[in-house]
Amino acid sequence: MWYELGRQPANTKLSSNKTVRRVCVRGGNVKWRALRLDNGNYSWGSEAVTRKTRILDVVYNASNNELVRTQTLVKSAIVQVDAASFK
Repeated sequence: MWYELGRQPANTKLSSNKTVRRVCVRGGNVKWRALRLDNGNYSWGSEAVTRKTRILDVVYNASNNELVRTQTLVKSAIVQVDAASFK
């Protein structure tokens, strides 16, 4: 059925030029698809602290080294963040 169709992956890149695209979804609603980002909301579990921080680098990705080389932000990617906001 048509409602089972998915969309192409966003492949969000690490870039200082923030780009977010509007996506129309079922029911006339709107979602926002991030194409390029340089910050995110990160949690430090042992300290019970969550802060919005700058992403400096994509360090490791277990699924594919190509995602590290192209600086692609995906779920479960290991990233290096700016620690200044956690101080």
